[in-house]
Amino acid sequence: MSFAVNVVNPVPSGVDQITNTATIADDESSGPDPTPPNNSDNELTPLNAAPDLTIVKDDGEDVVLAGDTLTYTLVIANVGDQDATGVVVTDALPLELSFISASDGGALTGSVVSWPAFDLDAGETVTYTLVATVADPLPLGTQTIVNDAFVTDDGNNGPDPTPPNNTSSDTDRLPPDLQIFKDDGGVSVRPGGNITYTLSYSNVGLIDALNAVITETVPFNTSFSASGSARGWSCADGAPAGTICVFTVGFFAAGDASDTTFTVRVDNPLAPGVTGITNTVLIVDNGSHGDDPTPPNNRSVATSPIVPTAITLLRFDATKVGDAVQLDWATGSELTTAGFRIYRGSNESFKAADDISGLIAAQGNPLNGVSYRWVDEGAARGTYRYWLVEVALDGTRTTYGPISITAIPQQFFTVYLPLIHR
Repeated sequence: MSFAVNVVNPVPSGVDQITNTATIADDESSGPDPTPPNNSDNELTPLNAAPDLTIVKDDGEDVVLAGDTLTYTLVIANVGDQDATGVVVTDALPLELSFISASDGGALTGSVVSWPAFDLDAGETVTYTLVATVADPLPLGTQTIVNDAFVTDDGNNGPDPTPPNNTSSDTDRLPPDLQIFKDDGGVSVRPGGNITYTLSYSNVGLIDALNAVITETVPFNTSFSASGSARGWSCADGAPAGTICVFTVGFFAAGDASDTTFTVRVDNPLAPGVTGITNTVLIVDNGSHGDDPTPPNNRSVATSPIVPTAITLLRFDATKVGDAVQLDWATGSELTTAGFRIYRGSNESFKAADDISGLIAAQGNPLNGVSYRWVDEGAARGTYRYWLVEVALDGTRTTYGPISITAIPQQFFTVYLPLIHR
């Protein structure tokens, strides 16, 4: 005959075999059994059961900074089929961390945090916490902070069947920290003038940045000046407002700093009502070493004021007089004006126009303007454009116009013009 039993799961600690005893007897109505010892038999069956301890550690962070306070959660479980005794949990703090506190009686000895030994039934879980601070400063070149925790028992219930899960490691990264500062040198600019921005950038993080780039957008009312900028910008000379210009930094080591320049030319003519040029620059990397911890300093903004024109121009007229063209203009005031020049061209391009007057000396002052007249004796039959260029004492030029006239008898044209460029 056979007899079957089911072993309980889990089994208590200390149980390493199953003992079963079978016995036979009668009612002794025919007399006692002459050999009682063989009326029973014991069967000892080794028990294949053991605790299986696991530990999982996490601080909930991926990227950390010097001085951060981290709270690690340690979850310890017995996933085996036998209760564990003498369970000990330890956490080995790396040099980059300073101990603050631990739950449930955890204490620091040297660089290791230990908790008091305890028993852990199969299927049960306990949770501990540990609080530590990231060193500040951290050594240059520190890329990660790795913190390991361990769980063991007294071994009285057999070896752990899966030792690898008796250890848990939490790894936090320290990202690059890029920053940039834009400086226009405190310039105040006139239309047609240049603004040169000095861009000072650095990696103040502890880890290298990869594929770093600086991005500029040509601001409103300007165009890009390649000749005034450092080499390496992606934009062509004269690129208009709204064009995105990229300067490739590439690999940017921790602790490194550098600078570059970006120059724009203020429009000429300048749209009415423009009082300043605002420009924003941005530096980023490819993020492969973690997100930048301080995004606000990846961006810098500068606003350069527009200097008012040195004169108040009331009018600029062109009249055909006989075989010549008479040019008249009037100023309401003149601040720092050295004089005027007249340019004539056959199309809308000022660059192709000729200076036909030389310098005409200024006669006004800040309180009183003057009316001027100059006659172009060299105009043949055809249509011409005329520009009036005011020359300041410092050599800065402001252009007005063009006005257009066709050289036929009695032609008269008057225009009231905004500023063109300086």
